[in-house]
Amino acid sequence: MSVLSIEELTVSAGRSRSTQANVLSNISFNVQKGEIVGVVGPNGAGKTTLLNSIAGIQAIRSGRIQICGKKIGSLSALERAKRVSYLPQHCNVPFPYKVKDVLKLAFYGDHSLSKYQQQQKVNHALETLEIDGLLNRNINELSGGEQQLVHLARTIAQNCTIMLLDEPTSSLDLSHESRLFTLLKQLKKHDYSTLLAIHDLNTAARLCDKIALISRGKLCGFGSPSSVFTVENLRRIYGNRVDVHIDSLGQLRIEAQIR
Repeated sequence: MSVLSIEELTVSAGRSRSTQANVLSNISFNVQKGEIVGVVGPNGAGKTTLLNSIAGIQAIRSGRIQICGKKIGSLSALERAKRVSYLPQHCNVPFPYKVKDVLKLAFYGDHSLSKYQQQQKVNHALETLEIDGLLNRNINELSGGEQQLVHLARTIAQNCTIMLLDEPTSSLDLSHESRLFTLLKQLKKHDYSTLLAIHDLNTAARLCDKIALISRGKLCGFGSPSSVFTVENLRRIYGNRVDVHIDSLGQLRIEAQIR
């Protein structure tokens, strides 16, 4: 069952319609229940714009985005927040909030859960990421990696059908990166779907069920990692210094040639 359907999505940027250029052009793919889909591509390919469009915070020029069968434009902000949680690449809190107050933002405007139920979801996210000790700290006093973990916990606690993550591991050490990936696989077993923008192609190949390969605003491939991460595709987009092979464990390996 498709929880996210994107049909011929085109997004433009520019001050006036007459001078706008397409940032995304005719993007179409579906995300099924319980899938982890990696959005990959060079810098400036349109990955963040795609996630912003799905989250409903980026206006689209044409096409359609449906979440659980409903057009994104027909949903109120609260209805979107109940279906989609989003962790942007940069997430700053300009006020001296304690971590526990930042986590409460996961339920802002949603009165369907009791305070006890909300706290249970927060506790689960904190324990999974092993950041219980940060609860009473001021978020602006934390390191960049710790702040990223807090925002990840907030996104997870929101408990939505679809989770959008934009470069979620950019500030994480290896230990917390591993915990995040383990958590995503656990959520997958409970039919939660994740769409994440990610630069590390090898991590994407190991973690993701499907890959959406984007270059210059166009979808250049969508499917299993082995079907998308071919030498032909990757060299066409990243240049000729890319090799693809299967390692001794049977896993896909992508390497940049060093000359």
